[in-house]
Amino acid sequence: MIARDPAGSLDLHAWCHTTGHSYLGPVPDPDRAVYALRLTAAPVRTRADAPWNTDQAH
Repeated sequence: MIARDPAGSLDLHAWCHTTGHSYLGPVPDPDRAVYALRLTAAPVRTRADAPWNTDQAH
């Protein structure tokens, strides 16, 4: 995943923890912030309007 936000690694780590995906860490790239994720086949759904909240949160 390519992130434009300087806090991308923190946000992605938290989002992966919430959804069940795995955050694997940064990928070396001299031009941009790139991060590796391992996606799960059955993630916890998040809200489209607030992807940091799960569907169960409202």
